[in-house]
Amino acid sequence: MDSNQPSADARLPSKDSSSESGFGQAQQNFNLRHYWHIILERRWLVIATFLGVFSLSILYIFKAPRVYRAAARIQIDREYDNVFGSEAGFVYDTRQEDYLQTQYRKLKGYNLIDAVRQELTLDSDERYRDKIDIIQAISDDVRVNPIRMSRLVDISVDHTNPETAKEIANSVVNNFVEDNLDFRVAKTYDTVTALETEALNLKATWDAAEQEVQAYIQREGLLSIEKSQDVLFQSLAQARSELTKAQTQQALAEASSSQVQAFLDGSGAASEVAGLPLIALDPVVAQLKTDIAGTKAELDQALTRYKRLHPTVRQLDQRLSSFTQSLRDRYQELVASIQNEASLASKNVAELGKVVAGLEDDQMGLNQL
Repeated sequence: MDSNQPSADARLPSKDSSSESGFGQAQQNFNLRHYWHIILERRWLVIATFLGVFSLSILYIFKAPRVYRAAARIQIDREYDNVFGSEAGFVYDTRQEDYLQTQYRKLKGYNLIDAVRQELTLDSDERYRDKIDIIQAISDDVRVNPIRMSRLVDISVDHTNPETAKEIANSVVNNFVEDNLDFRVAKTYDTVTALETEALNLKATWDAAEQEVQAYIQREGLLSIEKSQDVLFQSLAQARSELTKAQTQQALAEASSSQVQAFLDGSGAASEVAGLPLIALDPVVAQLKTDIAGTKAELDQALTRYKRLHPTVRQLDQRLSSFTQSLRDRYQELVASIQNEASLASKNVAELGKVVAGLEDDQMGLNQL
């Protein structure tokens, strides 16, 4: 056979590829057209389903209760190791991170939430009265959100009544502040009590030493036969005892005064001054702190709705500034009282020191006779 003639395969046109592509396209068109016909045949079912779901969604939106959120912001100061602000004293070894985490747990703790429930009589509230565990239900509505890299904490409360949400948020903040203040006052009181006990022990040791000295003088025959020397010795012992007591009071007064002076100079924190017994137990200071906490909560809530120049926000700013200035003025009055006590204690120690020195000179003069 001549090699120049085309083969049978070459003479027949190839239809495999074109037929396969045409069949795939026809199959795809058929499937889409088939689905479209199915939808058209059941269009009323599709439309009814869509309208039913849409109607139920609209009904739920209108029937569902509206939930409002009230927010407040507080600052948690660090726990000071020493209530007097100096290196010496009673040290409370507490890591600050653990302390902050403990404060976050306290904000949603059982005791605090129970105090809020009793204060606001939430047992009769529509949102909680049907709950099995009311305290847990209230706690679930309270959210604690620490602000990263700061000691600020946002407290938000959800409720169907905006006024109730605001009251719960304010109550949580006020109860938390009062609990922390009570803890600091109790810690300060324990420290002062321990110092007073130590002072009494030192006084007892001093009296015992004085008695031993007196016994030694009598045993060795060093006691003057003159009755005036015995009276002088007793006066000297009493004066030394009073001097020791005055020096202890002076140390406490000067520690408080130095802490107060650091606050006035701007190098101390307000929480250090607030921990002093005279200031922490003052009813005016406690009331002003409550007013400041409540105003801050109202201001934070107002800022979520209005801008800074809104009349409501400006009025709350002025009220907060007024309360803050009143608190600082009250601090100044109490600070003056503390400094006055420190000054009187120093003068008392100086006078008793002169008395003791004079009696010691008289005793030495009588012993030389």
